[in-house]
Amino acid sequence: MQKEFTVNVPDQLFVDSWEDELTATYTYEGPQYFYIGLDRNLSPLELRYGDDESEADNFTEEELLSFQHVITLNADDNPDLAHLLLPRTSDTDHTFGDETNHDGSIYRKITNPDLKDYFLIDYRISPESPEQAECFSSPIYKEASNILKTTATDRLNHVKKYNNSYDFDDSDQTKIDLFISTMNTYLETVETAYSWKYITMDITEIPKIPVSIQLLFNQLPEID
Repeated sequence: MQKEFTVNVPDQLFVDSWEDELTATYTYEGPQYFYIGLDRNLSPLELRYGDDESEADNFTEEELLSFQHVITLNADDNPDLAHLLLPRTSDTDHTFGDETNHDGSIYRKITNPDLKDYFLIDYRISPESPEQAECFSSPIYKEASNILKTTATDRLNHVKKYNNSYDFDDSDQTKIDLFISTMNTYLETVETAYSWKYITMDITEIPKIPVSIQLLFNQLPEID
């Protein structure tokens, strides 16, 4: 069977951000009926599919006894889930475009993501029917934090800790305020510097705490 469908997708691959309310349209081409046997941990044991329901529903009695749940899916009703369930027979013909990172390096990003680039098929107990399991699309996210952001945040928090606890003279306060402003600007720059877009990340670019400020803090009681 063949059916066109439209789904909501994240603002970019691997990132948990949906503010742009993007959608993508795909065409499902494949069998209409799917039967999935799951164990007690909701892990798939068997997947059968076919154009006729009898082709898909052909578990043996022994197989049925080993299943905790059996999910049936009609691709006409859920073409997105059917697309995710259907094993790939060949690699997706991706196209790529250049995206310039904050440091000038180039990330070759996918410009025509497949649905399987955005989502994985997963399984859960149905909220409406606790006795039944169901399949759903689970977004693929990668770790969003990076060493530039975490290191810069640690340095900023160290300075803020003292700044929030002590009154400094105008000259020292000016130095502290300048560092905080510089670091906040840097953090805005690397907020979306996702590690998978870089071959390496240069931590030497992170603004350093001026020696004059650290020497000043060293004269004060340590703050936990």
